[in-house]
Amino acid sequence: VSFSATAAAESLVYPFDTVKTWLQTQKSAGLFKSVARGIGQGGVTGLYEGVSLAIIRLGLSTTALMTIPQMLSNWLQTTGRAEQDLGLSNLQVIALTTPVVTFTVNG
Repeated sequence: VSFSATAAAESLVYPFDTVKTWLQTQKSAGLFKSVARGIGQGGVTGLYEGVSLAIIRLGLSTTALMTIPQMLSNWLQTTGRAEQDLGLSNLQVIALTTPVVTFTVNG
């Protein structure tokens, strides 16, 4: 579910990111000139150039970010290690592991 939601969201947002990049690289041109020039060079499909890699990257990182902390929490709960050895609740384990997973996945 998280991969599908990320893919849909990225497909909607990606053209805006492309236009932002065009604006940054063509500093003297305005919004409409940059868009016209970009669409003139790559067509409407140019707005989506590279979207498949972005969807794969974001989909995998979002899935990992949502899955790994929950799996770790479930494992600690089943083994009883979170409360016995660490004195932590499941929510505390998720809160502690999420930044680590985010940094590892998103680099």
